[in-house]
Amino acid sequence: MSINQKQKDFKFSIWELMLAGGVGANIAELITIPLDTIKVRLQLAKGTNLSMVDCAKDMLKKEGVSSFYKGLSAGLLRQIFFGSLRIGFFDISMQRLADKKGIENINLLDRITWGIISGAVAISIANPFDTVKVRFQNDARNATGIPRYRGLFHAMNTIFKEEGLRGFYQSLVPNILRNSIFNAVELGSYSQVKAYLIKNDIMKDGFPLHFAASAFAGSLTVALGSPFDVIKAAVQDGKNIDGKKIPYSSVIEAITDIYKRKGAKGFYVGLNANFQRLVSWNISMFVVREQILSKIKSSKAH
Repeated sequence: MSINQKQKDFKFSIWELMLAGGVGANIAELITIPLDTIKVRLQLAKGTNLSMVDCAKDMLKKEGVSSFYKGLSAGLLRQIFFGSLRIGFFDISMQRLADKKGIENINLLDRITWGIISGAVAISIANPFDTVKVRFQNDARNATGIPRYRGLFHAMNTIFKEEGLRGFYQSLVPNILRNSIFNAVELGSYSQVKAYLIKNDIMKDGFPLHFAASAFAGSLTVALGSPFDVIKAAVQDGKNIDGKKIPYSSVIEAITDIYKRKGAKGFYVGLNANFQRLVSWNISMFVVREQILSKIKSSKAH
């Protein structure tokens, strides 16, 4: 069998796809965590007039450079589970669909469906780490001025003691909604755009194509998913009552509280930071993932 034939018939294992997705997601997280932290601070701020630059200056002045990396340990741990599972599960589903109906017959609905499913399954497993990450990122904003948590394991232990398992999963419903939509739009649009550009000979498979498709995917994800991102961050962080953070009684209460305090525009607070973060995140993750898969494929073709 020729090398070209081997490459044509090549199939990745679920573990290879999870590895590529997980490594890509962690590198993207490491690169973009400062933007993510600013986004969370803006989303959970009491007012709506704070700009991205003002927020960054305030963090730097009051808390130092390290404040931009709060929640990094929880974020990386989250991506080990969430990133690898959602991307790996989606990719293996597309690979099996291609075997079943032909790659040229995979449509946008297929990609959206499996994006929703893989996103929901992955975040159901990774939700505790996502909760800890948001708590870390907004820790300095609690009214006492004293950080609630000394580190990742202290945060997990404290949440469990004070709130039980419910504390880790209270945000599961909005997080499933948020990540199902994000995952479907992000992975579905990337896969669809990439397939379209290759099929119509507009671009060849390679870095320029990966960059263009991932930038488009990131932009579309922000446009459609921002309200869900704001809601899930609010539920995870809780409401401030007499200087103490108290969990919302329901997602509806969180939505009502956001609208009452900030109006409809409150669901789009941090949009600029979210746009910069997600576009950068998508480019970093997809480019790294594609490079890893290319190396795996080349090494097994010989």
